[in-house]
Amino acid sequence: MQYPFGTLIQACKKQVQSYPTILWLNGAAVGFFVLLTVYVKLWSDGKVIERLFSPPFNQEFPYFGMLITASNLLLCLSASICTFSVVLIKDSRSRGKINWFLAGFALILSVILLDRMFRFTVILVSLGSLLKLAMFLLYGVAAVGYASVFRHKLLSTPYAVLLGAVALLVFGAIVDLTQLDGHGLPAMLEEGSTLLAMINIAIYVWIVCRKEVLKGLWQKS
Repeated sequence: MQYPFGTLIQACKKQVQSYPTILWLNGAAVGFFVLLTVYVKLWSDGKVIERLFSPPFNQEFPYFGMLITASNLLLCLSASICTFSVVLIKDSRSRGKINWFLAGFALILSVILLDRMFRFTVILVSLGSLLKLAMFLLYGVAAVGYASVFRHKLLSTPYAVLLGAVALLVFGAIVDLTQLDGHGLPAMLEEGSTLLAMINIAIYVWIVCRKEVLKGLWQKS
């Protein structure tokens, strides 16, 4: 069935108005591109944009960064599932209460993801190793604070998987701080343990979020 062009435009307009987030996110993206264009015109050249949109791919070694990318994808997947579950549970409850246990976990995962994607901790190395250590300590304080607030809820989950993941992340951080000699072994110990940790975090998030979402749907029914 074909619709007149005017009817199609009205239907699209109505759909966009029903979800104002579409306008906000697209407007923010366009605004960023405009500011970037102004910056390039006034203070730089087009090479800046080329670098920003340059694909992280090396033709000579196409496998470069493959395992780090896998770790980041797993972390992004975990954060996305957690965030979506928070929204779904909130919408499924009559009073619209937020599941702060999942919301806090999603926030921690999102901060770690941003750090890994934009390399904030790595940048701190150029400013001093103590700042990098302070960043790791900050993550530790956040994790301990989260665990103390939601200790009873954590004990009702398969926390052994989460403890194993945390232990692997701590081990990887220690390897990173000790600056072991060599190339292959330090990379395997640091990033290999991180990849294994991300696998276990994804498993933990899948199990816990599925349980929380189903419980929210049962409460609604």
